Amino acid sequence: MPESTSSRSSRSSRRATRGTRRTRPGRRTSSPPVAVAKSGAPITEELAERLATEAEAGYDLSRGQRIGRKSLRGGSGRSPRLNVRTPVDLYEKALAKATREGKTVSQLAREALEKYVE
Repeated sequence: MPESTSSRSSRSSRRATRGTRRTRPGRRTSSPPVAVAKSGAPITEELAERLATEAEAGYDLSRGQRIGRKSLRGGSGRSPRLNVRTPVDLYEKALAKATREGKTVSQLAREALEKYVE
């Protein structure tokens, strides 16, 4: 059965007002922000504008902090990442041994690799 004109217009008016909320009868305000910062704080239009202006001005990368984990050797060196694929049973054995020894699988793998290459 075809929709009546009134139900169609009612649905389109609901769609048109979606994203807005009423404060007082007849007055509408913009919807709350849909994005939030890593801290959980809402990203408002004002904050977005301020961040965009800051980004457009450019950043001094020489003052930036290094992203990532500290070097395994300490200091400011780097520790290359090594990804290894293993069969499930080998991983489970390594995880069980690491857990018994109070280590991570990564620590166990580093120790095994060091012994192997010496």
